[in-house]
Amino acid sequence: MFNDDDDELDSGWEDPYATWEEDDDLDFSYDFLEFIEHKSDVIDLLCKFHQDIKAEIKPAIRKLMYSQYPVLRTEERPLLVEDIEFIINYTANQDYLLKIYKLLEWHKKGEDLRTLYPKLDKWAKFYCRPAEPDTVSFTRPENYFWMTDEEWIEDAKKENEGLLQFYNWEQTRQAEYILLIQKIYFRYFPQLLDLNSDEWILFAVDIRDEYEMFKESCEHIEEFIDCGFPEEDFKLTGNDYFEKYSALPEEVRLKARDLRERRIAGERI
Repeated sequence: MFNDDDDELDSGWEDPYATWEEDDDLDFSYDFLEFIEHKSDVIDLLCKFHQDIKAEIKPAIRKLMYSQYPVLRTEERPLLVEDIEFIINYTANQDYLLKIYKLLEWHKKGEDLRTLYPKLDKWAKFYCRPAEPDTVSFTRPENYFWMTDEEWIEDAKKENEGLLQFYNWEQTRQAEYILLIQKIYFRYFPQLLDLNSDEWILFAVDIRDEYEMFKESCEHIEEFIDCGFPEEDFKLTGNDYFEKYSALPEEVRLKARDLRERRIAGERI
């Protein structure tokens, strides 16, 4: 992927370290900067595109976040605000840019992605096709013996309406994110439009994974706020957080669930 040769960059090129090391909004660790010090092609990429892309991505992601997760806009507690700003700063930013760079390098070299990623066909089914909405069968299970077939069908219809509403809600939000990121990256890298079918699969994998990280991070903060956790609990992770959530009074969890269902139904709360 990288070229270790110390090739000369274009005349007029300025050392990025002088700027980045003084930048209060530093995106790259010093170890990372040391790693790419002699990778002139990557430095050139970062110098040419990173700051411009970042300048467009950040406000666009902030706007999308506050549209999809309005409650995050009102949060003022320092630990949560710091995490919100981290999401805005890093979503589809430098790591994703390097993935795009790597994909375009493979495209330019004619790399056979199937030798690198033997699961491409499996990924295509998951990442490149819209998911099917979950449904409840109209056939009554035998263990629901207290219900008639007609009662079961009526309940199944109502349940399927809710499942379809949730499906459409999720698909719309995912599409909003993907279209936003694609619009910006296609403008800076029009050669993406020339990818072959296998390369498109990898592109779909990368952008979907970026979205899932964005979604999961935002939903965690949203749930944390809805449940009324104190700020110090925001440091809890994994089982510790789950145990704290499980110990909440039932009315608190029901209130949080109601807020989520109202959002799915279209309320901007």
